[in-house]
Amino acid sequence: MLILHFACIENNFCSGVRNVVPRYIQEQRKIASIGFININNVKINGVECQLEYKKNFCIEDLPAPFNKPELVVFQEAYRLPYLFIYRKLIKEDIPYIIVPHGELAEGAQRKKYFKKKIANFLLFNRFINRSLAIQCLSSTEMKHTNFKTRKIISTNGIDVPNEKKEHFSSEGVKIVYIGRLDLYHKGIDILLNAIALKRDYFYKEKCCFELYGPKEGRNKELIKNFIKKNDLLKIVKLHDAVFDEDKKYILLNADIFIQTSRFEGMPMGVLEALSYGLPCIVSEGTTLLNLVVENEAGWGCKCNKESVFQALLTMIEDRNKWKSKSDNARALVEEKFDWTKVTEKTVNKYRKCVKKYNAGMR
Repeated sequence: MLILHFACIENNFCSGVRNVVPRYIQEQRKIASIGFININNVKINGVECQLEYKKNFCIEDLPAPFNKPELVVFQEAYRLPYLFIYRKLIKEDIPYIIVPHGELAEGAQRKKYFKKKIANFLLFNRFINRSLAIQCLSSTEMKHTNFKTRKIISTNGIDVPNEKKEHFSSEGVKIVYIGRLDLYHKGIDILLNAIALKRDYFYKEKCCFELYGPKEGRNKELIKNFIKKNDLLKIVKLHDAVFDEDKKYILLNADIFIQTSRFEGMPMGVLEALSYGLPCIVSEGTTLLNLVVENEAGWGCKCNKESVFQALLTMIEDRNKWKSKSDNARALVEEKFDWTKVTEKTVNKYRKCVKKYNAGMR
């Protein structure tokens, strides 16, 4: 199968989309012919078959065989150049799939609601609804994506590391979050308000919350101010972003990973934590709540401070279950999120979609 991917990414490892798109391409190249066009023309490290994007884009000007792809995949939806590109594809009768990475789900649509409603009406609805399919990363994302076109489910994958969490704190608990410090999207405000509900209890239980992430506009300063104002300095620590070996060390030396996002496509931070055998507390907005709870790999909560607080209390009370939940977390990733398995399923779904399209069964 010949697939052409479009994206708009930088060599910035703080972006989940930046991290996952090269892996899509690398893994799919093992079983299909893959081309990649980064519309900002930034050369992405480690990705082969990168083609130049020209403003007056014509697919027939691409080198063979990529001038006649069987399928085009757009990574993310809200990119203005895509509106020009998809019209060219329609003229050439080339089907395309959109992987919105959570952008089109209800929670994400509520952020900057009126701006998105206008942009959808004037620009993006036609692009989205004329796609062969929207590729959702979970059943939860599919359920909450309300655009009028076919939807398929195909998750992100993860490399299962050799190392695994083996030992937990004998007293106290180290709870870690690694990701963007976006107060609203990532639900950092919900987490901090949950901790503030019973600050003295968490201090007595020797809980330490370690938050790692890059600056997000004014978010980092707002987080610092909240921690100081609510007298959380002894139990909440704020750190810069971490990568590679530093991130691995932090995960393996934590007890619990927490993410209380209001909305996500498929949070790679949670998958990475699970892959190391780290039990997770996840909100329904992460789209992973059902999987984590049903597989007893952690605890779930709703996107409000009371529910997050209750999940934290239950986690502390369940100390004797941490090891079994750790084993379950690792097994869950190996079964459902190994890149090889994910890629085979994804490309097979692409083939079926294209086959139906060619048979006039769109």
